[in-house]
Formats: sequence, C-alpha cells, structure tokens
Amino acid sequence: MKKKISIIASFRNEEENINEFISRINNSFKKSNHIDYELIFIDDFSNDLSNSLIKKTCIKNKKIKLITLKKNYGPNPSIQTGFDFVNHKNYASVIDCDLQERPELIAQNF
Repeated sequence: MKKKISIIASFRNEEENINEFISRINNSFKKSNHIDYELIFIDDFSNDLSNSLIKKTCIKNKKIKLITLKKNYGPNPSIQTGFDFVNHKNYASVIDCDLQERPELIAQNF
C-alpha cells in the first residue's frame, strides 16, 4: 500500500510562483512510485490571479484541492484550515508557495 502525504500550501498573491510550484511538486513525486500525494492550497484572500491559476490546474490534476478564505486571516490560521482537510490516515507537510524552500525536499525527505 502506498503512503500518502497531504501538502498544505497556504498563499496570498503568489500568481508568479504558482505554476512553477505545482510543476516542481508534481515532478518530485513522479520520481517516487511508493508515495502518493495531494496538494491542498489555502488561498488567504488573494487579489491577484493565483486562485484562477489553481482552479484551472484542479480540473486537470485531481491531486490538487483549493480552499478559498473569505478574508485575510494570516499564515497560521490558513495553515490550520488546511489541516482540517487532511485525511487522518495521511502524513502532512506545510510549505509556502513563494519558492523560498525547495518543494522537492518534501518528496526527498518523505
């Protein structure tokens, strides 16, 4: 049975990084056939195209989920919201979408 990890990615106004972030997560997990993943995006009330970009990707990639907050709550409450959507059987990881940390490290370390 494959292990599964839920990746919680809280963001606000990250349209410049979203596509690269998703691509790097996808590519890093393709290399591992014993790990399955889901990517849970939490939109902390963005006012750019981040949300639209993720919605388009959700149609093509069922591993991606999007939760949109109705106002700006900040990083910690956004991350906590993400945990509410994680299956209790999954492992979980938290990362920002700003690409300051390498998204590939999640698959490598898992």
